[in-house]
Amino acid sequence: MSLKDKIFNKVADFVNKYKTPDYDRITNATISGFVKGAIVTSDCIYIKPIEEKTQKGMISIDKLLENELGNNKYNTITFCEEGNVVCINNKSKNSYIETVHECFDLAQENVYVVCESKNSFETFRDFVNQSSKYHLFLEDAETIPQKEAFDNLFNIKKNENNDITKIFEEKEEQEIDLNKNYVQLDGKVTKIGKEFTKKDGVKARFIDVEQNYEYKGKIKKNIISVMLEGDVFNEYGNQINVGDKIGLTGTFSTYTDRNKQTQSVINSFDLEILNRNQNREAERV
Repeated sequence: MSLKDKIFNKVADFVNKYKTPDYDRITNATISGFVKGAIVTSDCIYIKPIEEKTQKGMISIDKLLENELGNNKYNTITFCEEGNVVCINNKSKNSYIETVHECFDLAQENVYVVCESKNSFETFRDFVNQSSKYHLFLEDAETIPQKEAFDNLFNIKKNENNDITKIFEEKEEQEIDLNKNYVQLDGKVTKIGKEFTKKDGVKARFIDVEQNYEYKGKIKKNIISVMLEGDVFNEYGNQINVGDKIGLTGTFSTYTDRNKQTQSVINSFDLEILNRNQNREAERV
């Protein structure tokens, strides 16, 4: 290698070290959970539930954050592992309310999300952490913000030892299984990896799917890694080509690669070829 090439490589390494993080790999994800909102004073003596914010079951993370935060620049999205709870606060909605006659107290509008499982909680956190719009609002906490208000909203009694999971007991087992870390997307196949066999003997293959979307007036591009296995691989593993437009549903998860970098992948359990590429042959590597 020439001295010139060595200098170029050093400069490239320096730039890569300080380059902007790769945001917006996933533009939306759906989890299973329970959402409630309330107007709460700092001492939690005044708690007014906001009924229209209540939802239970499938929750679109992007839609929820867009509805609650919009383009406001002063927010917090607090993640608390105690009970897999997320608290969303849009500080522009904080206001003084008359709790008793001619006595005004500062109150804030909290939206609590109880994730149905640890995986759903981590999916929510991973989504926010990789979002260019929301990642600066992320914070972690050991305890649930204004927990007295939270307990009041979700009818959690002190003698229940903080067993938040009881709020999901009304859900049917089959519904819970279908809702975990649910992701749905469509895009163009840009890369098809080699076929391999997993440790459990199941054949699989990785593919890359490209999504284009508009953000702040500019067209941006996402490359999403998807693993085909089991029935989906048997039906489509050798049928799809680079350039095909596909739609898929699956579960979103993250893992640490050999370079100790966090990577995301979608395990597809359903796939449909929406538009065949007739002009290019498959590119498998």
